Amino acid sequence: MCVTVTADLYSGRPNPSWDVTGDTAERVAGALRALPPGGDPAVRPPGLGYRGMRAEIVSGDGTDVWCLYGGTARHGDGLFTDRGRAAERMLIDTGTGTLTAASLTHISGTF
Repeated sequence: MCVTVTADLYSGRPNPSWDVTGDTAERVAGALRALPPGGDPAVRPPGLGYRGMRAEIVSGDGTDVWCLYGGTARHGDGLFTDRGRAAERMLIDTGTGTLTAASLTHISGTF
């Protein structure tokens, strides 16, 4: 299993993206799949700046895409509750070493 994580930060240039594998990928996938249904459909990221985290889970079963921002996770047509933004923070934490200090500061300003 591989999880490709993307921080949706920029307009007009590529967003930082990295692959997570092994035990960390299993933990990330498990955390996302365990999110309870719910979420607030009114929670939408802004047009500019940090717009959330995206996780593409690639396994033998195919690809699952999750988008997280502001305590709400979107997966397909479903909404899920990310209490305390814990799953979103977990995805950010996997980017240590890829995300610049400036990017991390910008993202942390939204919490």
